Amino acid sequence: SDMGAGIMLTNTYTLQRDDELKHGYNEIEGWYPLFKPTDKLTIQPGGLINDKSIGSGGAVYLDVNYKFTPWFNLTVRNRYNHNNYSSTDLNGELDNNDSYEIGNYWNFIITDKFSYTFEPHYFYNINDFNSSNGTKHHWEITNTFRYRINEHWLPYFELRWLDRNVGPYHREQNQIRIGAKYFF
Repeated sequence: SDMGAGIMLTNTYTLQRDDELKHGYNEIEGWYPLFKPTDKLTIQPGGLINDKSIGSGGAVYLDVNYKFTPWFNLTVRNRYNHNNYSSTDLNGELDNNDSYEIGNYWNFIITDKFSYTFEPHYFYNINDFNSSNGTKHHWEITNTFRYRINEHWLPYFELRWLDRNVGPYHREQNQIRIGAKYFF
């Protein structure tokens, strides 16, 4: 992770059945390294907006990154996800299906061009909603592969596991995300 200011554009596709690849959402994200108390520690706020077929949403987050070695650093993220549209909750009422997320990013620098990140994320639904696994919480596990073109451009490809969906497919859900980061 470079921990420099930048923006990121992402397209997401979900695999819910073997024969189904659906566009999930588009997203734009920005961040700024606000505080660097040492050359190894960075505190960085960020935010994003997304657009999907049922409406838009957004999130704000705070990252804390620590560089353990030149080839490995760890980021812990606290994030609040908000939907700008209402959904029917467990009580039959309309409300926003918002969630709190704790993620961590195990960043491995393979070469000066290639990097890999392992990202376990834990989500907890704030209001009276369950996740697609039938509980108020779920995990998402992401594997991210990046290729640095130059000091500004960093395209990436992600494979994500979204936990088991209890209905209608009763199977694991997976997601593919493709995008690019631009550093200022």
